[in-house]
Amino acid sequence: MTDTMRYTDEELAVIDGVIGRIYPRMSAESLRESYYEVHQHIQSGCVGPVDVKRIQNALELVMPDYCAGCRMEEQHAMTALMLKTQTMLKGAIA
Repeated sequence: MTDTMRYTDEELAVIDGVIGRIYPRMSAESLRESYYEVHQHIQSGCVGPVDVKRIQNALELVMPDYCAGCRMEEQHAMTALMLKTQTMLKGAIA
């Protein structure tokens, strides 16, 4: 992840909400622990490349269901968040 590209507080709140939404559906304890760790990193402001990959996975999981019932502005915001996450991952790999 590049030093110049970070999530805003608003984006982190959305991401934390997404994680909270999928967390109860996770059956594997290791998966639950990994997303709880992401949640802790969000709360402490220390989101790293592994967290960003997990965030991408969470967004991909909820996007179809979430965006099916939301307004156009919310769809644009979620799409922008997904694109930013993908860009951050590309920066971490490069």
